[in-house]
Amino acid sequence: MTPLRILIADDSLEFLAACHRFLNSLPGVRIVAAATDGYLALHNCEQTQPDLVLLDAFMDGLDGFQTAHRLKAQRHPPVIVMTSLHDFETYRVIAQASGADAYVPKSELFVRLPLLFASLVPPRPPASSERRELACTAAR
Repeated sequence: MTPLRILIADDSLEFLAACHRFLNSLPGVRIVAAATDGYLALHNCEQTQPDLVLLDAFMDGLDGFQTAHRLKAQRHPPVIVMTSLHDFETYRVIAQASGADAYVPKSELFVRLPLLFASLVPPRPPASSERRELACTAAR
C-alpha cells in the first residue's frame, strides 16, 4: 500500500520532534516535509504534495487558519488536521471555516490521529510496483 504522505507545520521544535517520533512509529505513514510557519508550509506543500497536513493553528507570521484557507484553494488540496494547545469551540468553528477537515487539541492528538487517518483520508491505490506484484500473485 502506498504510504500516507504527511507534512507537519508547527512553530514548536519540541512538538515537531514529538510528531516525527510518533508518526515514524506508525505503519503506512511517511513524513514528506516539516515547516515552522505558514509560508514555509505552503511552499513545502507545493513541493511535496502531501496527502495530509498536520497544521498548528497559532504560528507566527501566517497562522494555521490563513494557511488552511490558502491550502484548500489549491487545485488538489490536502486533508488538513489543525492542532492547538487550546480546546475552545470558537477555534474549532474558525478552523472549519478556514477549510480544516478536523481540529484536534494537541493533548489528544496522538490518541485521535490514527483514527482520523482512517476516516479522513481515502485509501490510496498501491504503487505501480505493488500492482505488478499483486497481478503476478493473482495470475499464479
